[in-house]
Amino acid sequence: LDRSDEEITLQARLSIRAHEKDINIVSVAPNDSLVATGSQDKTVKLWRSSDLALHGTLKGHKRGVWDCQFSQHDRVLATGSGDRTVKLWSIADCSCVRTFQGHMSSVLRVRFLGTGLQLLSSGSDGLIKLWTIRTNECESTIDAHDDKIWALDLSQAGTLFSGGADSKIAVWRDTTKEKDDEKREAEEKNIMMEQTLSNHLRHKRYEQALDLALELDKPHQVLKVLTDILE
Repeated sequence: LDRSDEEITLQARLSIRAHEKDINIVSVAPNDSLVATGSQDKTVKLWRSSDLALHGTLKGHKRGVWDCQFSQHDRVLATGSGDRTVKLWSIADCSCVRTFQGHMSSVLRVRFLGTGLQLLSSGSDGLIKLWTIRTNECESTIDAHDDKIWALDLSQAGTLFSGGADSKIAVWRDTTKEKDDEKREAEEKNIMMEQTLSNHLRHKRYEQALDLALELDKPHQVLKVLTDILE
């Protein structure tokens, strides 16, 4: 029996008036126990998912809240607002524990990185920012789009996808590990070269020592080599 043309009537199991103005975002906690709603009334409210009883209200943003996201690792919630800030909130007592400032206009989306130690945010300024939670520092800024970035999400593998009002979707790859490896290799190479330079000087191989000192950009060592040669 083909029932594709039949109308199915759906009824809401629960419904309440949650905010005084538009609700921009609904987010569910990883364990399904809480639901967060962000509104143009500048607040985020936490509700018990079982009966929509109010758990608490997060107050502190000066303009409407565009996004809110639960952490997968800690009992905290991140929010992005039209007041150009990202805030981190404690779910236990609904207090603000961190505020991140740096966007030039509204923050439209926030996401936790897989480790839970960093945050990503996107804004009306077309920028994506990477924040370290512990230090409140902006580690990196990506000039991602020519207009508002309304869409932002991460894959399980850590690939970042963004979509903007410029009608473009962009894919970003995390190169942190590669850069750390390159930096470590460069440091190890530098240590080896300095040891080689020291050996050249000890054995009075001044020509090789001078070339190496110039390559390492060590003017003090260059002067020392030239002084030794003159002596």
